[in-house]
Amino acid sequence: MFSISNLYLLSPGWLQSSLLTLYGWYQYRSRFGKNFRKQIEVLQNFSSMTREEIREYQCRQLSLLVMSAYESSQYCREVLEEAGVEPEDINLENFSKIFPILEKSTILENPQRFICGGENRYNTKTLFTSGSTGAPLSVIASNSAREKNYAFYEEILRKRGLGYRSRSVTFAGRAVVHQNSMRRFWGVDYFNQTMYCSSFHISERNMPAYISAIERWSPTFIDSYPSAVYELANYIAENSVSHTIRPKFILTSSENLSDLQKNTIEGVFQCPVIDQYGCTEMSVWAVRDSVKYKANPLYAITELLPVDRENEEGIFEVVSTGLLNDAMPLFRYRLGDCVEIFPEKACEECQNVSFDHVLGRQDDMIVTPEGKRVGRLDPIFKGLEGIKEAQIIQHEIDYLEVLIVPQEKDRNERIDLRLLEDNLKARTSNAMRVSFIFTNTIPRSSRGKFRSVISRLSVEH
Repeated sequence: MFSISNLYLLSPGWLQSSLLTLYGWYQYRSRFGKNFRKQIEVLQNFSSMTREEIREYQCRQLSLLVMSAYESSQYCREVLEEAGVEPEDINLENFSKIFPILEKSTILENPQRFICGGENRYNTKTLFTSGSTGAPLSVIASNSAREKNYAFYEEILRKRGLGYRSRSVTFAGRAVVHQNSMRRFWGVDYFNQTMYCSSFHISERNMPAYISAIERWSPTFIDSYPSAVYELANYIAENSVSHTIRPKFILTSSENLSDLQKNTIEGVFQCPVIDQYGCTEMSVWAVRDSVKYKANPLYAITELLPVDRENEEGIFEVVSTGLLNDAMPLFRYRLGDCVEIFPEKACEECQNVSFDHVLGRQDDMIVTPEGKRVGRLDPIFKGLEGIKEAQIIQHEIDYLEVLIVPQEKDRNERIDLRLLEDNLKARTSNAMRVSFIFTNTIPRSSRGKFRSVISRLSVEH
């Protein structure tokens, strides 16, 4: 089927950059309105806020969210009516006693129960995520929430003397160029001064072209999946490549950032790596710019609940309530991720929840017959219906097996396997053989963690 996306991918480079620039201008206008400016003002005062002032802010935002949700969210109304509590009586002290922990599976059963405004809602956008468990979820986000969300991103940049439109390079899960492209693996949004680099064409053969293009662009910061910028840094280090890529900092997100990756990236580019932990559901926002991740309390009410299993001391599940999205508020939502806290490194002076490592999202990487290494395949499931969970296993250099747990038992016909296969090949290789296996459950690791990608290739690959 021909689409706007196909038209873009088949266009010459100059036209792709023109389209990216036009799209970038549109996105900027939609993201940086009055709600963005109001949230920026609040964030600028955050460092001087006392604990009591932060709690008052959280309580006020929570109250507004509950009052709004009670009027038009079936789920919120059912919870409060069952507890015999009026919405105006909810506060930070009784909140966790009244609202149960919300599972992703509960939302998937009937998403309409959680949406405010019903079918007549306006000024919203549908976002897609599969998260760390591979189960696709559609999230309705209000435009005001999306503007506020970008204020938190902008604040990271402003603290370091930059902004959204500062000259940058981005590696992400977008199909920036056609998968068969042989020379050019990037496109440029000149309005926002962003070079978008394909994370699906990274290979030893293509590395010199990436390095040369990034050097010419001379970014002030790089925004990337850890796996993508690490591959670039590792190639430079292993081959002793002389380069002039010197950003002020590198911002990573969407995957686990290992200490090896962090140290390699910082050593090669001679700048700090700042890691951001968040989710499409707008339920948590944490940033690690030194040793610990610090969850911003103005973004969400974040709870870290101890994992009640043997040999799991210091491991906590993340349960969080986003304070921004009034279109689909998720109260006490279990993200499916675990974090680790080292008791000897407790941050007593912190104004916000803090932790040392994010243990979720630990995916392997897929190696293609062409030598490309592809991380984070989560985007292939976005927009697909009928999948409860999925796991990709690479058995051979050109063979992938996809385990699928249907959302409804014996309803496999709802799942568009052709689209799923096309998405998977588009991000790996057309030479890849793919098989699908339907199952009732996907095994977890000994620590109860889910791995969405598993590689069973030999070490030589």
